Amino acid sequence: MRLSNNWLRLIGLMAFASITVLAACESDADRIRSINEAERTQAGPSVPTPTPTPLSATIDYVDIQDGDCIDSTIEQGVTIESVVIVPCSGSWQYRAVNSFTVENSNGYPGEDFFARVARERCDRSFTDFLYPLRESWEAFGGLLAHRVVNCLQQSFGLSASDPLKLDRLVSPDYLEVEECYNDVPETGGLQVELVGCSGDWEYRVLNSFAVADSLTYPGEDHFSTISLERCDRRFNYFFYPLRESWGLGDRTLICLQESFGLSATNPSKLDRLVSASRLDIGECYNEDPETGGLMVELVGCSGDWEYRVVSSFNVADSLRYPGEDHFSLLALEQCDRRFTYLLHPTRETWASGDRTVNCLQESFGLSDSDPSKLDRLVSVSRLNVGECYNETPETRGLLVELVGCSGDWELQVVDVFSVSHDDAFPGDIYFEDQAVSNCPTPWDYFYSPDSQSWRLGDREVICVKAP
Repeated sequence: MRLSNNWLRLIGLMAFASITVLAACESDADRIRSINEAERTQAGPSVPTPTPTPLSATIDYVDIQDGDCIDSTIEQGVTIESVVIVPCSGSWQYRAVNSFTVENSNGYPGEDFFARVARERCDRSFTDFLYPLRESWEAFGGLLAHRVVNCLQQSFGLSASDPLKLDRLVSPDYLEVEECYNDVPETGGLQVELVGCSGDWEYRVLNSFAVADSLTYPGEDHFSTISLERCDRRFNYFFYPLRESWGLGDRTLICLQESFGLSATNPSKLDRLVSASRLDIGECYNEDPETGGLMVELVGCSGDWEYRVVSSFNVADSLRYPGEDHFSLLALEQCDRRFTYLLHPTRETWASGDRTVNCLQESFGLSDSDPSKLDRLVSVSRLNVGECYNETPETRGLLVELVGCSGDWELQVVDVFSVSHDDAFPGDIYFEDQAVSNCPTPWDYFYSPDSQSWRLGDREVICVKAP
């Protein structure tokens, strides 16, 4: 998932503007800046004192100063001569957050150049910027050339409804590791609100990294693939460069964790949440309903747990998604025989390069009541000739408990053979006939494929006997 980039909003300046400004307007501009300075330097926020006549001043664009609040509508790409500034304690449309002078150049550097330097030098709260056009850049042979870029923050109507919030807004492109933020619908995704990570928050930046440089835009699938490799495994979202920002030098991918409301109710749990696709062998976890299945909660294997990763394997790479049946068939061949479930790539994660299957063992509550028993539980379909076992009602028939044949046991495997039937599932009577014909005497029971395992390629019949 990526939000809109501020630097895409480019606002042009007129080549020539009047240098002479009316004295009355200059006086009003000075008064407005004095009011703004007093607001900035006072101890805390105050309630603006309304004046009978709203104060404003029209100034030339070249006279814009950092901290000015502009109440003019400035449309993208429109050439402007002047703007109206007002006290920042009232309603305004843009605020000049900072400015910088571009180094002289033999030729006009062009729009892309200004966009690149704006990304590097504008305050991270900026949403728009004003840059010199060719005519003002080359004015009078460069003697009166304009070289200043003004970085602006749009108010999104918040200057009137929630002015203090504007100081907490930044572009998502400039988020730093360990910062927490909330979405701000008023900005249409252009900005997010920084909040303290010790309180309630919606997203946290876990880590970020630079993508290998390339002239060709790699595309969303490429970013998804490297996010699986390099993002902190607690992540579930990320910001990546858009095609336009890539052309301007953006190479940063930012990995995010959603809080799912837990930042307010159970913040310590968030550090235990990881993506199910990033589990390691030997780790134990519990499902986490709050995340809607996106994440699982890591817990110690010495305590109570729901699932344990007993093994994993990688699937052969292919452009075509092989499907769930293919993963299940491979699991029967390659998973540790204690497994009861598997986590496999979805169609979406497959497209992003995920090729890992994790083999899971359910605890059936035994991790708390009889943890040592779990290492003796195996799938019935993976029993070997000569092994002895006891049935385990706790596992609902999914697993049995291996025990030594020199002690007490309920059943022993006397033979395992395969049938050569390759058509549709043949039914129970067919397997009974096969057991009678092939199981060595003595035998008492047999296990055979069901319709689902048959569809996956299971052709083995297991003959067992009682003591």
